[in-house]
Amino acid sequence: MIRTHFIVNSTCKLTYEASLAINLCQKSSKLECSISKTKSKEDAIDLAYKAAKNGMDIIVAVGGDGTCNEVVNGMMKTENLMSRFAIIPNGTGNDFHRMLAPFAAQTFVDKLESYNSQPIDLILVHINKQKRFSLNIAGGGFDGFVVNLLNKQRRELRIGGKLSYALAIMRSFFLFKKPLIQLKTESFEYNGKGLLIAACNGSTFGHGLVIHPSAKLDSGSFGVTLIGDVSLLDYVRYLRRIKKGIEIKHPQVHYLKAKTMSISTSKTELYVQCDGELLSSGEPSFEIIPGAIQLVH
Repeated sequence: MIRTHFIVNSTCKLTYEASLAINLCQKSSKLECSISKTKSKEDAIDLAYKAAKNGMDIIVAVGGDGTCNEVVNGMMKTENLMSRFAIIPNGTGNDFHRMLAPFAAQTFVDKLESYNSQPIDLILVHINKQKRFSLNIAGGGFDGFVVNLLNKQRRELRIGGKLSYALAIMRSFFLFKKPLIQLKTESFEYNGKGLLIAACNGSTFGHGLVIHPSAKLDSGSFGVTLIGDVSLLDYVRYLRRIKKGIEIKHPQVHYLKAKTMSISTSKTELYVQCDGELLSSGEPSFEIIPGAIQLVH
């Protein structure tokens, strides 16, 4: 029997397809299933750590990008990690899952039963003596500012869901000021204003924005998208191209590959996000961890 543990983000109602997938897994003669539900933010980290430590064969994140990030970070706390990772997309964005085949309940069960997996990379983010693994995309600038504002709205104005995200973006257009940054990889340097800096294991963030079209999960490096001294109005003009996964042709837009990257800033705060979750403000560094985790998909 393949010991399979589901970690469910309890703040999101299960879609029909997600509920069906779990029910089919529970009926499988090849899977021994157990379920835990989160009770608070970052609860999935502890639940995943315990599941991995207890030797679960597969740990399934049932939620969006934030849940996936927490589950992966919990798993990575385990020495000699043997558990494999899988996803039932059940969030508002599900941006990382766009790198994978469209989700179908029966196909998902078949893949768990086959127990086949692929090693994928993770990005390790360092900031203010804190470490966090990124499954999808981490970075700073406008996106981190939006996430910070989004958190404030949820906390202070009690606004949630897609409405809150749209409002945070709109407000950020008027409030965000591009910081002066110094960015370094092993083969590239940039000094100047920075609208957005993204370290990309996956290609897509922000509810469907393909910020690095050529990103791959197992390349042994991460993609870097640097949008430098570009106005927010120009950024909006390019959004249609970004959603279609077309690279922007602009002298202040750079697409790179890197194994390490560091960012230092002016006095302006640089808010850093990791898979849509705010880490902190400060000066981050990033490094690729090749083949860090086994993904069943």
